[in-house]
Amino acid sequence: MSVLRHLKYSLNELVWDLTSAESEILKNRFCNRRQPSSFWAIDEPCSVEDFNFTKVDPSERLFQISFRNLSDCCSLVVANTSPFMMGHSLIIPDPGKLLNQPIRKKASLPFYNELESHPVDNFVLEFHNVDELQTSFGRLWNLVERCQEMKIAHNLFAARSATGALRVVLWPRRSVYGTKTYQEFSASQGACVFNIAVTELAGMFVVPDARTAHFLSLPSGFRNAYIGERLNRYDMAQLEASLASSGI
Repeated sequence: MSVLRHLKYSLNELVWDLTSAESEILKNRFCNRRQPSSFWAIDEPCSVEDFNFTKVDPSERLFQISFRNLSDCCSLVVANTSPFMMGHSLIIPDPGKLLNQPIRKKASLPFYNELESHPVDNFVLEFHNVDELQTSFGRLWNLVERCQEMKIAHNLFAARSATGALRVVLWPRRSVYGTKTYQEFSASQGACVFNIAVTELAGMFVVPDARTAHFLSLPSGFRNAYIGERLNRYDMAQLEASLASSGI
């Protein structure tokens, strides 16, 4: 597969270790990946001069997704050149528009729920059959649109439940501006700082060294890492009030 030649490191180097906290140690992903871009707003477009997904090497493109009723919407699926597991790939919506990882409707729910034990506030929506999709996606989009309007950073995760239903989790969270970076474990502060996104929110922590994994394995280690990413109480209350007033 020619695409493998363009990875930042060999797939044979994906040697990882699971601690008691089940955090994946993968130093190469932090040391050898492409330099992250700096963003100062959640709706800031990607830079034309710096890296953006119009500059992806053709050999990294796996396939294209087009929609019959949306002639102006075309997405790419590309190989992640800094993977943390075999088959790690990226879905890039409308790469030519230089969008900054947005969710676009172009395309619940029967009900909202919540992952009560998850430290970060969340909305859980379930789709049980095809007949519910139109209504369900409309409600999901209203939630996403409200976050975008209020400039609230958020991550979206979807997976099949044990019963076969499609379960979608949306996490509103604090905004992180500037370059996405990792800071080494600080013995003086007794903590490590790294950006938490959808992978970590969904329960998979990829870390660069054993010290960070050890920190997460301490009592309340995961919980403390999550708590630091929560949306502040005022903004969360405003979001909930906005959703309630609109009947979502």
